[in-house]
Amino acid sequence: MVTDFLKPTCRISLRQKRTNAAYPEYGLNAPVETALAVKHADGNMTLQLEVLNVTTEKEGNAVTTVVALKDKVYPFFVNVCYRAWQDADVIESWTEISHQEKKPVVLNQFASGYLPIRRGDVWLSHLSGSWANEGVLTQEPLTPGMKVIKNKDGVRNSHTDHAEVMFSLDGRPQENTGNVIGAASVTAATTNSALRHTMMNTTISLPESTKRTLLIP
Repeated sequence: MVTDFLKPTCRISLRQKRTNAAYPEYGLNAPVETALAVKHADGNMTLQLEVLNVTTEKEGNAVTTVVALKDKVYPFFVNVCYRAWQDADVIESWTEISHQEKKPVVLNQFASGYLPIRRGDVWLSHLSGSWANEGVLTQEPLTPGMKVIKNKDGVRNSHTDHAEVMFSLDGRPQENTGNVIGAASVTAATTNSALRHTMMNTTISLPESTKRTLLIP
C-alpha cells in the first residue's frame, strides 16, 4: 500500500503557470512578455484572468474553440479564439475583449495572438526590403532578448518589413526538412511583431495599437 506522502505528485508553481500561459496578462506575477495590459476604471493596472468555460463549434471546414476568461475581481472579460482548418495546417487566432465596469477602461497593450515556443536551437526567417529591393530574406538564430519587426506602410505591407515570420525549431532552416512554425498578421494596417527569447521559451505576440479606450458598454 502506498501512503499519501509517497504518492507521486505534480505541482505547478504560479510562476510556471504564468510562463506557460497561452495569453498572459500584466498583473501580480508577469515574468514573461504579456499579451494584455489594462488600466481599470479605478486606476488599478493588474489583471488575474481565470477560465470561465471552453466552447467548441464546427463551422464548415473549420473548428472554432473559444476560451472564455474573466478577471477574479473586475467584470472584465477576454475571449481567446482559435479556428483550426481541417484541410490545412493552419490555426487562426484572435481575441475579443469586453468589460462591464462603470467607467471606461484603457487598453495599454493587447495582442491579437500569442504563441509560446519551446526553447532550443530556434532560427527566425523574415522578409524585409526597400524600393526596388523588396523581399530580402533574413535568417538568424534567436538569441536572448527581444526582436521587434514593424511595418508602417499599411496596405503596402510588402514594401519594407513583412507581417510574416517563420521559426525553424531544429536549427538552421533547410529547404526540404525540419520542423517549422509560420505566423502572419492578417491586417491592412500597421503591423508589429514582438519576439522575446528567454531561458524558458520563445514567444511571439502580434500587438495591436499601443493604447485604446474601452468605453462603457
